[in-house]
Amino acid sequence: MKVKERVNLVHSSSNYSDRRLKRKVRACKGAFRRALREVRPGKRRFAHYDYLQRVYSLYSELRENGLGKKASARIGKLFDRPIERNTHLVRAIINVTSAGIDAKTASRWSQALRYCWRERGDWSDLRRFMRTHGGIAGCASAFANRKRQGKVNGKNQHDQAHKHPVRTPNLEKPLTAIDRSTKPGRLHDKNGIHPMVYIQRYS
Repeated sequence: MKVKERVNLVHSSSNYSDRRLKRKVRACKGAFRRALREVRPGKRRFAHYDYLQRVYSLYSELRENGLGKKASARIGKLFDRPIERNTHLVRAIINVTSAGIDAKTASRWSQALRYCWRERGDWSDLRRFMRTHGGIAGCASAFANRKRQGKVNGKNQHDQAHKHPVRTPNLEKPLTAIDRSTKPGRLHDKNGIHPMVYIQRYS
């Protein structure tokens, strides 16, 4: 059996077949096209919320089916769109379903939805949650700030875990020489074999 045929069988036997995944992704594409056609006053500003709701719903379903890490590559292959290995699933869905948007907008949408996912226990209406948290830009900014803070905290914990006391050199003790021509760590006195490097002895 060919490798391609074997992969298709695996995908078809999962909770999310290729056919089902294509249908969901195409629904996201349709929502994006409708958002672009929205020209009514007062409606265009929030036109992309319906699209982002679709993207979030698909992401949530894939995560619940245990396909979070594998679905990005599948979506890219199904729609002939190369997806980088470390691309988050939300960003992969957006890249495939929102043709023509710039990378900055795609990143902002992705961060906003990832923030909503992190806070999913605190809301039941996605659109209302996003609006009460500064809209798409506000949610994206909150996600970026939290991610940045997490890196800082992680760095501080890492540094703290590896701290060790540094002893003060005793200037009254003579220097000890290390002979580079011998095995590492072997010490000689000042009259030993050359070449040598002198280090201060510590108390």
